[in-house]
Amino acid sequence: MRRVTAKHAGYYSCMAWSRVLDTKRFSSSTEVKVTIKVYVSKPRISFSISKDGDSYRGNVSCWSATGSPPVNFSLMLDEKDVGTVTAADSLVAWFPVTVVPGVDMGVAQCRVNTEVQELMSDPIALVVVPVGGDVTLAVDYLYTADSKLAAARLSCQLSRGTFPCVSWLFNDSVLPPEEHEDPHSQPVLSRYAIADHSRTLFLGTLGPKESGYYRCRARDSYNDSGSWVESAAVLVQGTVPVPRLPQRSSSPRRRSSASPSPAYFFWYWRRRPAACTRCLTTIELMPTLSRQRELPLYGRQELSSFSRSN
Repeated sequence: MRRVTAKHAGYYSCMAWSRVLDTKRFSSSTEVKVTIKVYVSKPRISFSISKDGDSYRGNVSCWSATGSPPVNFSLMLDEKDVGTVTAADSLVAWFPVTVVPGVDMGVAQCRVNTEVQELMSDPIALVVVPVGGDVTLAVDYLYTADSKLAAARLSCQLSRGTFPCVSWLFNDSVLPPEEHEDPHSQPVLSRYAIADHSRTLFLGTLGPKESGYYRCRARDSYNDSGSWVESAAVLVQGTVPVPRLPQRSSSPRRRSSASPSPAYFFWYWRRRPAACTRCLTTIELMPTLSRQRELPLYGRQELSSFSRSN
């Protein structure tokens, strides 16, 4: 067989027959199982941490996306083998490791071995940085093609933290994750979506009900009793005026030493068909730059940080 693929796997047998005068005789072989083995892909590696009483436990995961088991996974720490697991029916293995927050525990790599292959994963540093430093909240107002205010995107930016748990507050009320909303309770906001591991909050409707002060906060996900680090409250308004477009002037432009004029961002957005129950999660943001030098681009609330000189 040429170009053998996985679909050719199965049981095979052959049959022979002979004929003498009007008599036919048949003879069959026993069945033979044919297994098609797929080459394993380059292994990948990740790690997690959990708290067990007063101590911490780390877990390193090694896996390949494609391939035929069984395969042997080995964990290497600082180029030394620390364990081997045979995955008989899958393409994943786990290794317990010692992890201390704030301490560099070395560089880890996964190695996968088969009868004909040996592959290494990319290295990762086993370092857990606790959540800390400053937490800032940035707001983007999103407009339709005809310059009408449509939605807002809030981004929570952390100074440091390997495994942060992020939550949002609106007028000092905690916004629950979408999957934990209580259908029998009155929602704090009518339409919102959380993305990017809870670091981004989309507001699909902007009106008086959505106007107010928003904050985000973060703590270590592996320590439920840890303290929160919060951002400053940012006012989100349901109606934001759109700056008027400057008029072209026939006189030559003069370069001024005064404060620079702000540059804005202009966003187009669209929704998927009405069948989508949470259309906010399907917002497609496409930043579009102006083709005219004098045409400003609308958007971010903190305009001073995106200024440009005339």
